[in-house]
Amino acid sequence: MCAPEKVNLKIGLIAGQGAIPESLILRWESQGLIPVIVGLEGITDPALLKNRISARFSIGQAGHILGFLKSHGVDKLVMVGSLARPNFWTLRTDFLGIKIIVRLLLRQMGDDGLLRFIRREIEKYGMKVVAVHEYMPDILSPSGVLTAKTPTLDDLKIIETGVHLAKQHGAEDRGQSVIVNASGLCAVETKDGTNALIKSCAGVVGAILVKVSKPQQDLALDMPTIGISTIEYMTASGLKGLAVESGKTIIIDREKVVSLCDRNGLFLVGVTV
Repeated sequence: MCAPEKVNLKIGLIAGQGAIPESLILRWESQGLIPVIVGLEGITDPALLKNRISARFSIGQAGHILGFLKSHGVDKLVMVGSLARPNFWTLRTDFLGIKIIVRLLLRQMGDDGLLRFIRREIEKYGMKVVAVHEYMPDILSPSGVLTAKTPTLDDLKIIETGVHLAKQHGAEDRGQSVIVNASGLCAVETKDGTNALIKSCAGVVGAILVKVSKPQQDLALDMPTIGISTIEYMTASGLKGLAVESGKTIIIDREKVVSLCDRNGLFLVGVTV
């Protein structure tokens, strides 16, 4: 009779900023799993590392990071949380980190190729990259209207156009978001990000933000995300509402996001693409 397969209770986490890393760690621990945490200098909250298996590295020490995780028997890895753009001139790096940074600096606009390269390097260490929503499915946007305000039929037609344009834009590996209104396309997301896109369309009548995944996107490493700051920028810029791709968009602090939308008269809808 064969012995039962041993289950590895250790799971690796490269933790960025925001509330999700802490929530994920607490959920793992409540399930009897053991997080092995990589903290990033100047980025990760030090409190996450206390009394846990952990180490802190420069974001440029990719080889050291993967070696640390491997030394603790990690075979599954989650990467989650926002990352501030580092100062490349002062960054401590190792050989793998330099390879990643060179690709980052030389890329033109898209980052999907860079993410594929990172995944391949992780897999060389015998680790599988796992998406955070596999452990926290509740952070994904559901389908349907989430707010008190409901988009009109005309809004839904505009959103449909926006989804098509956003998918087309994403297929070119140039961004996840567009802003549209009854007149058509206002602007598309660039390397400056979603908040800059929102600001660029401040005052545009009936403007709606549409955010979807790129057709070729590696959702385990990079998933469309909105949070409180998204709604704050939309409010300040006078946008009418927001549509995100259901099942493929993370909403950080969903209750707070919906509440802020309601207070400012914005709609938020998850659309099935």
